[in-house]
Amino acid sequence: MSKPLAVQLGEFVAALRFDDLPSAVVDKAKALVNHGVTVAMAGAGTARTVAARRAVLAQETLGPRRIGAGQGATLWVDGTRVTRPGAVFANAVAIAVNNQCDSYHMLTHPGVLIIPAGLATAEGEGWNGRELLTALVAGYEVQCRCARDFIPSTPAHGFRASPVYGILGCAATTAKLLGLDASQTASAIALAASFAGSLIEGQRTGARDADFAEAQAARNGVWAATLAAQGFQGAATALEGEGGFYYAFTGSHTGELTYTFTGPPKASLEEIVAELGRRWEVLDVKFKIYPTPGFNQPVVWLASQMTAQHRLVADEIEHVRLEMNYLETLYPSPRFPRPAAADGSGFGRTTYMLAYTVVTGDYPVLERNVEDPRDAGAATDANVPARVAALQQRVEVIGAVGRPCFAPRLTFVLRDGRHITGEYHGRELMWDFARDAHELRRFVPGLPIAPAQYDRLVATIAKLDTADSVDELLAGAGAQLALVGRNQEKLDETLKLVGEAGALAETYRCDVREESQVTQLAGRVIERFGAVHILVNSAGVSIRKKLHEFTLDEWRLVMETNVTGVWLVSRALIPHMKGRGYGRILNLTSVMAHVSTDGRGVYSASKHAVLGLTRALALELVDDHITAVAISPGFVATDLTAALRADPAKNADLMAQTPMRRWGQAEEIGALALYICSDAAAFMTGNDVLIDGGWCAQ
Repeated sequence: MSKPLAVQLGEFVAALRFDDLPSAVVDKAKALVNHGVTVAMAGAGTARTVAARRAVLAQETLGPRRIGAGQGATLWVDGTRVTRPGAVFANAVAIAVNNQCDSYHMLTHPGVLIIPAGLATAEGEGWNGRELLTALVAGYEVQCRCARDFIPSTPAHGFRASPVYGILGCAATTAKLLGLDASQTASAIALAASFAGSLIEGQRTGARDADFAEAQAARNGVWAATLAAQGFQGAATALEGEGGFYYAFTGSHTGELTYTFTGPPKASLEEIVAELGRRWEVLDVKFKIYPTPGFNQPVVWLASQMTAQHRLVADEIEHVRLEMNYLETLYPSPRFPRPAAADGSGFGRTTYMLAYTVVTGDYPVLERNVEDPRDAGAATDANVPARVAALQQRVEVIGAVGRPCFAPRLTFVLRDGRHITGEYHGRELMWDFARDAHELRRFVPGLPIAPAQYDRLVATIAKLDTADSVDELLAGAGAQLALVGRNQEKLDETLKLVGEAGALAETYRCDVREESQVTQLAGRVIERFGAVHILVNSAGVSIRKKLHEFTLDEWRLVMETNVTGVWLVSRALIPHMKGRGYGRILNLTSVMAHVSTDGRGVYSASKHAVLGLTRALALELVDDHITAVAISPGFVATDLTAALRADPAKNADLMAQTPMRRWGQAEEIGALALYICSDAAAFMTGNDVLIDGGWCAQ
């Protein structure tokens, strides 16, 4: 070998330009981005993803939400600005959690690591879409080439292949977007090789640590490139050296293998860098849409197609024979196989997935992950599980040596004596952008954004090669705001501020006192956004008069705005918040809900009523994972208090009564609201949070 592997790979990555990429490779890179972001949004509400976000938010939050260049990066969907390694970690978990990521040679999933790292670095560095796509292709080439022939030997030595090889591609992509030269990029890859790891024991025994394995490797890959940018050096022979990467993770630094998918147990290290820039391994990456391990994906596809084509009926099937690559039946490794469950199910529950597909015609993509033999599977009608279980007993799985991965052969023996056979050849799921985008439409009902917004997101990704930045992509994958009020001029002012902060929003004029207007508002919002996850009830009016001086119309104005409005809007939108695993209702009350002063009696009564509504909502919605929290501000500099602030005597009197001797700021209320809406506040409900400068402490 003329030069060490890391050096040759570093030279390739540093020299690669967008114009070097064939159109099919560019198209594939866009598909990989679209797939990763879509499945991450679909997995955003799962318990493991939520836990990952909480961990990052607790340690690595960076100031107010914004999208764009600068320190840190954006948490997808959530929108919080956090450190880049933190964003990469949480976003990677969201991609990986339901097993619907991309796949290269069955056991590695490049997009889990490379897509979050690429988007986070491109955002923070302010790169355009062409630079992002180039860096992603560079990372995929590094990972896939380093992994290709060596993948089966890695779990045989006790390590998960995907994070072990994925960290290399992640470091390469990050290095490219950090602008590192060839020598620095070689060090980034070498350092990543030194940081690599992830034990197979969790998958062998049933622990779910694999959900975080690739995410942590991605985090370490970003650090490898970041350290290389600061002058840290890795060993040039970190990959093929006698004490290097391949020796550690395959048992040999000369290409001797423990297992192979097909062919003799010998690999060529020179082949890793052969035809760099001419042969593109990224084109061999496959896409997964079903919530189950990769080796089950072609089984479900083939079974669904054959069931439809031949009109198969489960009760008429005598026997099913499934032939797969032998390694696909002995996951995670023949050396460390996962013990079968009591019903005979192995890792991935292949017989269940096959039987369910034949019984129902397909497998739902928006279901729980079926991986562990103990996983329950899809929720169905009462008669389906029995039929699935019965057919499952008639399925025979044969591990075939020499059969390619993702190339199952299915034979159905029918009770009338017919034999129906179909097979895949291993390349059927290597889709282009158009095909993958078509299949991803199945996820739309489960996404946290409206169908129209998702359509715009896909269109944005399709035009990445013309985008000046990745900001529009990130905004499209995040929260959008429906701004509601009576005054269009003020709504437009707020809309401008939202846009300057990098978020997307639309305005809606509505008087929350009017039932018909609120009903129309709910219909328009749901039609536009598809769902509501966070509801902030902040409409309010105040009339300063003694109780006995109020007219009935004035009483009604305050009560209907401050109380009835909260009830009407909540009633209209709560049905659209249920069933999503996450929801927040924030009701803006006031310090006057706890105390009262001269001329504030009616206002105090209205805000005290909102506290009661908040507590009732909290209890009624707890099983729907929707929390309800009240925020009680003290005197804050808003339009409602403009007259007080303009009166020197009254202003001085109020400041004298406020222990902190100043007005509160709207940004302080917003920061509290942001916390309540975050995963870190998931245990808060029915609360009233005072933010009053010490007023009620007196």
